[in-house]
Order: sequence, then structure tokens, then C-alpha cells
Amino acid sequence: MPLLTAIVSSVLVALVGNFLVQKWQMRNWMEQQRLLRAEKQLEDLKLLSNEIMKLGDSRSYRTRRLLLNLDSIKPEELDACDYFLDYKQAVAAWNDLLNSFLTRLTLFASSSYTSRLESRIQPNFVRIGDRVDSLIKVRRLGGIVPIHEKNSLTEELNRLNGRLGNFYRDLLRMLLRMQKEAYIGRKIKFDAYTIDNFSTWYLFKALFQSNHPPITVFSPPEDFLSPW
Repeated sequence: MPLLTAIVSSVLVALVGNFLVQKWQMRNWMEQQRLLRAEKQLEDLKLLSNEIMKLGDSRSYRTRRLLLNLDSIKPEELDACDYFLDYKQAVAAWNDLLNSFLTRLTLFASSSYTSRLESRIQPNFVRIGDRVDSLIKVRRLGGIVPIHEKNSLTEELNRLNGRLGNFYRDLLRMLLRMQKEAYIGRKIKFDAYTIDNFSTWYLFKALFQSNHPPITVFSPPEDFLSPW
């Protein structure tokens, strides 16, 4: 009888131990996969942010540079002038990737950033571009750019730069927040509205603690059901 008990105990210990090892290995594998997905999304968002900042700043700067030097360019040399060619190149580079920016912002950031770029930044680029093109036509005919028009466009460019700066700032803040959530986790406050996010074991322990204080726990974004 003692021998049978020992054999049964050994078998049970082996089975339970194997089950727990497999479960822990699976959990570790799932966590590694989650981190890989999060890192890939962060890298995509970082690349997107850099592209938007680079091309947005380039278009704004080259528009301003052309505007400041437009009167000094001879009409017959305008189409071959570096200021003009750089401006047209910056406009084309931005426009070529605009749809890609909007799509990737929705995928990697949120639709609110897509809406901001599409409805608050791009219309300003279009309006400024139309006004600059009108001044280019004036200069081609040998006319002089009115100083009030130049000052007005400079002010509009300054306002656009402010909006671009705010957009970049908010996008980078989102990137840092996502990075923190990926490696540390997201805070989940323990209350009646978030109780489903806590494990059964945690809730069981809470039953035996009087006046259980509200706390927060850190849990990976994709692992809300198993924070422990």
C-alpha cells in the first residue's frame, strides 16, 4: 500500500508539474509574441511620425524660402531656379505620401490624428499653395509681389507651423505612452466597472480583506484578463 501511494503521488506530481510547466511556457511565449507585435507597431508609428515631420517641415520651409526670394528671381529664370524647383519637389513629395499618411495614422495611431491631418493641416497647405502659385504667375509676367500679400502669406505659414508643431508633439506623446504600455503595462483601477479585468484569484483574495482599498495594477494591454 505505501508503495502504491508513493507511485500514485509521483505520477500526480509529474502530471501537475508538467501541466504547470507547459502553462508557464505558453504564457511566456504569448507574452513574447505580444511584445514583438507591440514593438513592430511602435516602430511603424515612429517611422510614420518621422516621415510626416520631415516632409511637412520641408514643404513649409521651402514655401517660405521661395516666397522670400520670389522678387529677386528674374521671370525668365523662374522655372529653372533652385528655389522654385525645391518648392515643387517638396509639394510633390508631400502629396505623393498624403494618402499613405492618412491610412497609416488610422492603423498605427487613431482616427483623431487622421482627421487632424486631413481637415486642419492639409487644407492649409492647399490654400497656401494656391496663393503661392498665383504669385508665381504674377512674377512670370514680370510683376512684383505685393508686400501685403507676402506678409499675409508669412503669417499664414506661421500659423501652419504652429499647428504642425502641436500635431508632432501630440503624436510623439502618444508614441511614448504606447511604448510605456507595451513594456510596463496599463493601469487598471480596481472598481465595479473594471472588475472583469481582474483574475479570479485576485478577486478570491479580496473577499478575505476587509475594507479593501482601491488600487491599480499594471497589465499588458492585450492581457487584461490575466493581470497576475
